[in-house]
Amino acid sequence: MGVYDIDGNAIGSSGIPKYTLEVLVASSTAPESIKANADYICTGVNDEAVIQNAVDYVAQNHGGKVQLSSGVFYISSFPKTDSAGDSVAILVPQGDRYYAIDIVGTDLVWGIGLREDQKGTILAVSHSCYESLSSSSRYTVLRGGYVSRQRNSNIQCSVRNLMVYLPANQKPITCIDFLYMNRAFLEKVIARGYEYGYNGLVSGSTPPAAVQNCIGFRSVGGSNAGVLIDFRNCLATGFYEAFAIGGEHFIGIQLSAMYNVYGYTFGNYSWTDAFLHPITLINCCDENDVNLPLFANNSGKQAVNLIDFNIEWGIASVTPGGVVGDHAKETTPGKFCGNINYTMCYGGVWSANNVTEPFWESGSGHSIQTKNDAQELSGTSALRRTYAPNFMQQYFDTTANKLLICTDPANKTWVDADGNVVS
Repeated sequence: MGVYDIDGNAIGSSGIPKYTLEVLVASSTAPESIKANADYICTGVNDEAVIQNAVDYVAQNHGGKVQLSSGVFYISSFPKTDSAGDSVAILVPQGDRYYAIDIVGTDLVWGIGLREDQKGTILAVSHSCYESLSSSSRYTVLRGGYVSRQRNSNIQCSVRNLMVYLPANQKPITCIDFLYMNRAFLEKVIARGYEYGYNGLVSGSTPPAAVQNCIGFRSVGGSNAGVLIDFRNCLATGFYEAFAIGGEHFIGIQLSAMYNVYGYTFGNYSWTDAFLHPITLINCCDENDVNLPLFANNSGKQAVNLIDFNIEWGIASVTPGGVVGDHAKETTPGKFCGNINYTMCYGGVWSANNVTEPFWESGSGHSIQTKNDAQELSGTSALRRTYAPNFMQQYFDTTANKLLICTDPANKTWVDADGNVVS
């Protein structure tokens, strides 16, 4: 095999122009062999400035990869500002043309109990930086530059194989914010909102409930022509919102939200473009979060589909703040549509899926076809009465020998095809 020009003449690989950049940024804790080959080397103080230089260089040269070595990159400040109203440690700039940038860690060790000194690529907000931040301002570790409308963004960005690490969750910090980007891809990324041993948090205990606007990941807003808004194999733990999802044509695969106030919110931020086309989560989990998902804002009948959504919920002692909160709810009932099928382990019984605890708050979810997969499709009246039904759920009652439909989940009201109530 060889490389040939348009006339069929063989040419060497050196004759092929290189259009895609790849730069290597070494952490202060990286081996000397890595530093010897790095384009940028961090010192362990203000590492965000070094990463910013690498990001800017790639952006100015029409895109490419910023490769981060293993080790800890310490965020010492949030120096970037623009019209978005927050302060940013690493800002992916809008360009004069569309470009793609790939920010990639070297590796990632999975788990919620990791420390800074363990193996992996970690962006860690330093203790001194965290303590210097105001509780009344907002901060973001990594995001795209502000644009007034999503369609004006020139950035396609992917972030892979790393952890973003906060010492505590009592300041309004967002780890990764894709809101002002045109396309977004997130893979094998952990956002961690607390550190064991810091501010009195003991290993194995439950972190305090995070303050509002302490967010793990935020997706894009508005229309994206149905292409590449994709989060997969990511974990967020210890935040007010783990995954703040908006826009449309969003795909989330095997996302894990643990010990947050909300594991998932949909449309919980304003934007100028339409929110209409489907948001789909596949095999995602919502574990020991205070509240079940919040369905907030959209322009009308946003479709949300949760496929094999799994829940562990209902133990106050392991819930942030010590209080089990709300079932899933819509800010404006009837605003969302779609399909949800789920299983729920509840109240510490992890050996069996629960059939008696509701998914929805009363009045919410009436335009979403919702199914608890652990509930039988047919059975006796006695079995049916034990279920927490969903709105318009169907069940063939073998005792009454007829198909029934639930019209009022809060009161477990079932009717037959003629509208007669069947007890």
